[in-house]
Amino acid sequence: MKMTDILKKVIGLSLLVAAVAGTVAYIVFKITGERAYREKWKDYIDCGLA
Repeated sequence: MKMTDILKKVIGLSLLVAAVAGTVAYIVFKITGERAYREKWKDYIDCGLA
């Protein structure tokens, strides 16, 4: 194998890992934000103000 082939594979794999990590981080961030929002307004929904 040539050095350029190995370099292309490493860069491609690195980009793939970065994309997956970014997607997982976004999903976790959205879930925790939604959970915090619901917890904040839970008392108001229970008493009928919202």
